[in-house]
Amino acid sequence: MPGAHFCIEEGLVGYLRMLLAVSQKNGLPWAIYRDRHSALHRNDNHWQTHELKAGRQDLTQIGQAMEELGVESIRALSP
Repeated sequence: MPGAHFCIEEGLVGYLRMLLAVSQKNGLPWAIYRDRHSALHRNDNHWQTHELKAGRQDLTQIGQAMEELGVESIRALSP
């Protein structure tokens, strides 16, 4: 798989490097099928007032990048 590599920890930099490598080789994906890891999606129950008004929690940094690129994020029900 393009972009597959090892990092000391799972986080933003690794995901962005992988997304860049995949995009350079194959173009931007339409969607990414993933687990419910918090690096890609907030999974806490602490909603701020502005989030309640908007009806959704703020995205993580990788979630923001994927939204800006138009890449859909599909959360799997299994790990």
